Amino acid sequence: MGYRDVLNTIHESYEYISIGSSYILQLHRDLYKYSEKSIGGRYKNTQNVIAKTTPDGTQTVRFMLLDPYETLGAIDAIFINEIMELVPTIGKVSIENSLRKLVEENFIERHGKGKATFYNPNR
Repeated sequence: MGYRDVLNTIHESYEYISIGSSYILQLHRDLYKYSEKSIGGRYKNTQNVIAKTTPDGTQTVRFMLLDPYETLGAIDAIFINEIMELVPTIGKVSIENSLRKLVEENFIERHGKGKATFYNPNR
C-alpha cells in the first residue's frame, strides 16, 4: 500500500516536487505508513555495518555505511551535485542568487534554513 501511495504522489505531483531531502523523507514516510516499523520519514539513527560471519563466528567488515550524523549532509551533497551536473555552466552562487530573486518576486517559496532549505512553487 505505501509503495502505491508513493508512486501516486510522484505521478500526480511530479511538476511540484522539488527534489530535495525533505521530499525524500516525505516519500520515505509514506512508503512505511502501513508498516509496523517506525522508521519512515526519518534518517537513520544507528550505524549500519555489512559484515561477513565465518563458520567459526569471526566477523569481517565488508562495507561500512555512513555514520548517522553524516547522512543529511551526504543526501544534500547528492542533490547539489545533481543540480550542478544539470547546469554545469552555472555556478552554485548563480543558482542561489536566481532562487533568491524568485523568492523575492514571489514565484517560489523558501522553506527551512541552511542545508535544510527547499523551495516550492507558489500556487
